[in-house]
Amino acid sequence: MKKTILTFFCFYFAALSFAQVYKTINLTAPGTLSMFLNATEQSTITNLTVTGEIDARDFVTMDKMPLLQVLDIRDCIIIAYSGLGRTYDSFPNYLANEIPLHAFDGNWHITSI
Repeated sequence: MKKTILTFFCFYFAALSFAQVYKTINLTAPGTLSMFLNATEQSTITNLTVTGEIDARDFVTMDKMPLLQVLDIRDCIIIAYSGLGRTYDSFPNYLANEIPLHAFDGNWHITSI
């Protein structure tokens, strides 16, 4: 009986470790993605859909999500940004409608944007 219970829990936890975590967020202002995600979500989300306006600060948040694999930003408008919280400190300005330079340098898990 103990072996059966142990085996069940092993399979259960293995299934959880491979679970996909989906989240859809509609941003009302650029640079606010981090406010819509708590620490647990930032560390467990694998599939993220973002709509609305985003800027370089939002890409910093996405880059810090260690399990993020699939990112859907097709319904986003990328706004120009200049200021603190950039993706790459020696590049001062980020253009509209362009993914920022070095946006995903720290996230090697992304398979689809």
